[in-house]
Amino acid sequence: MTEDNNNSRDRSKSMYQGTSPAIEIDYDEELANLTQRQLKSHVVNINGKDIESILDSGGQCQVITCEKAKELGLEMDSVKPHKRIPRTKG
Repeated sequence: MTEDNNNSRDRSKSMYQGTSPAIEIDYDEELANLTQRQLKSHVVNINGKDIESILDSGGQCQVITCEKAKELGLEMDSVKPHKRIPRTKG
């Protein structure tokens, strides 16, 4: 898979050779910036219990895992499959 990624990078670089202005893109750095999320620990109070939780700054919605719900003594009526929410430009 890494070889395929490198080949794609080489092809995309060669497409832009000889064009002006020359742009050099560090794909590894860009990918790291896109995928890296800042995770911050917070304490929240649920049913009178202080629970340490992680805030995912890259998440689109707040979620709780089934395991954490059981640990807190909560019951889930249903679990909906993940649905991607389209982003609006602006």
